[in-house]
Formats: sequence, C-alpha cells, structure tokens
Amino acid sequence: MYDSDPWTAIELARAHFETLTRLRDAGKKETAISRKITEISGRPCKRSTVRWLFEEGNLERMAREASQAAPVAPLEPLQAPQDRSPITDAEEPLSELLARRMGETRRKIKKEAARVKVCKMPAEPFALAFFGDPHLDDPGCRWDLLMRDVKACKQQGIYCVSVGDHQNHWIGRLAKLYAGQGTTASEGWRLAEWFLGNADDSAGLDWLIAVGGNHDAWSHSLGFDPYATLCRDSVKYYDDAEVRLRLTFEDCEPLTLLVRHDFPGRSWFHASHGPAKAAMLDHEADILAAGHLHSWAILQQEVSGGRCPVALRLRGYKHADHFARERGFLEQEHGQGAILVIDPRAYGPGRVSVFWNMEAGAAYLSALRAPKK
Repeated sequence: MYDSDPWTAIELARAHFETLTRLRDAGKKETAISRKITEISGRPCKRSTVRWLFEEGNLERMAREASQAAPVAPLEPLQAPQDRSPITDAEEPLSELLARRMGETRRKIKKEAARVKVCKMPAEPFALAFFGDPHLDDPGCRWDLLMRDVKACKQQGIYCVSVGDHQNHWIGRLAKLYAGQGTTASEGWRLAEWFLGNADDSAGLDWLIAVGGNHDAWSHSLGFDPYATLCRDSVKYYDDAEVRLRLTFEDCEPLTLLVRHDFPGRSWFHASHGPAKAAMLDHEADILAAGHLHSWAILQQEVSGGRCPVALRLRGYKHADHFARERGFLEQEHGQGAILVIDPRAYGPGRVSVFWNMEAGAAYLSALRAPKK
C-alpha cells in the first residue's frame, strides 16, 4: 500500500519525462512502464495515465506545459484572528442553545409519531369514496362525471377521500397556462370550497380524508397551507403529504388506510406499481390510494401475514390534457374515482369490494346495510 496519491498526467510528465521517453523508445509496454515508475518513485502510477500520455503527443505537450507553468508558492498556515471577541451577555449561552435545540428535536419527533391517526367506527358495512385529482379550475375537468359521482356519494355510510390536486395553481413558467383557462384564481378557490367545504351551498359530502397534491403545494406561502384552513371544519383528517388512519371496530380487525397524492416507484407494466410496492413493504396498511399520474389501476394480492392489501391509483377528472398529449401519454377514459365498500365483519380479500362505478358501489352498500328479512 502507498500513502500518496497516484501520479497525475502533468506531474508524471514533468518529473519523469526522460524515463518515460527512454522506456517507450525501448519498446516497453505500458504495464511495465507504470510498474517501473512506481518502483523508482515510491508513488503509484496507473497504466491508464501512461497510456494517455503516449497518445497523440500528450507526453511532450504535458512536459512543455509543465515547464512553462509558474511555480506554486507554498501556502502559509492559517492564523487565528487575534482580535476574536468573547461571547457577550447579549448572546444565548451555549448550554441554553443546546437545550433548546434538543427540545425542538423531541417535539418534532413527537409530532411525527402523532401523524398516525385512529378513528373508531361502528362494526357495520360502510364505503370509502375515493376522488381522483379533480383540477376543478381546469377547462378539461369533467364536471358531468364529477357531479354524477358527488350525487352518488351523498348516501349515508359513504365517507369521502380526496387524493389531491384540487386546482391547477400554475406558478413560475407554468403561469402562462392561465391564458388557456377561463376560471380565475378566486373562482378556483370558490370551487375548491364548494367541493371540500361544509357550507349550505357546498357539495354536501362527508369528508374523512384529504391530502394535498403537487399542484396544491404551489399555493402554499411561508408557513401557511390554505387547504389546511379550508378543510379545518369539513375534513376530519387533512395533511399536505400523507394521511395514515387506523379504523377500529368492536370485535373486528382494524383497517388501516394510507393515502398519498403519489407513492414512489414506476412500472411500465402496471400503473399501481407505487402503492403496490408500498403495500408489500408496509406491514400494516390495508388500503393504499394515490392519484397524480392521471391513470388508473388496482392491484390486490396476499402478502406476508395473510393480509390482502388493496393498492389503488385513481385517474382523476382532468381530461383533454395538453401535457399528456405533448409528452405522448395515454389519456384514459375511465377510473376517475372509485368506491370501496367495506364489511369489517368479513375476513380476507372479500372484506373490501371495489367499484369503479360509484353509483353501483352505492347501491351495493345500500343492499349490505338493508335490514335482513
């Protein structure tokens, strides 16, 4: 082993020009030359460096440049400033600074641990209505489909979930896209409040979960998320990134939801690859839902422990997408939203029934909840 770094090309040409020239003219191979230089100098010499120097006159050029370069003066050792001022009474003592930082870390970790929410539910059939990216202010929003699904989900026992991207919120270089839509920014907020709110003139949905999307994040300012304020009184669980909610039932196994705008991971073969991968790695989540890609898919399979998680990706309501056409993405026709009818008393894959037709899902839920004759 050598304590020094290998020779660079210019160093080698400057220090061993004559030796390199003599060995090359004698017909020695590059490997033998690099070994010889290493032996006589005590510093490693790479064969690749020798080979490069022997190509197209590089050796002569490096030696010429090295001879013309000005010598580098040795660096003077750094001196500590002599007039360093002591810590004054106006500064926070180091012990207090460290204690404050440790306390902030403890609070941060405690806050993250509290992100896992628990909600007690009656042990009876109910449904989760998942709405894909609505993009309410976009001219391509399919309001006919959205209103159809909103109407279907006003039934008792249906709790709604939004996976984000409620508006476009164009910023930066994308702000020019506002020229292609007729909805103003203030009108977009009115539509978002109608969709997610609980006022008398709102959509009238029972919101359980809503998460923010990448477009929604563009509306944030320093320390302020307008969707958190909008959802404060109308959505039971909101987060700008992820909601993990454990539903508990009396005398039944709990059911854990993991909702994000997107999960990491892509596959050409299946649009649900991100949430499906998370389902295999997560040892608790039973339903994992996302949007973002404007494509739809579902995958349910048994994983370790006998769990049968459902991985869901929703297409959303934005159609006639210029970005999809520009990039050559397939614009799908179906999968804007889905209803998952859940019977907490059941076991295995039959515990969750998926309906891409929300009206059909609502009808199935009504049949399950109907009194038995």
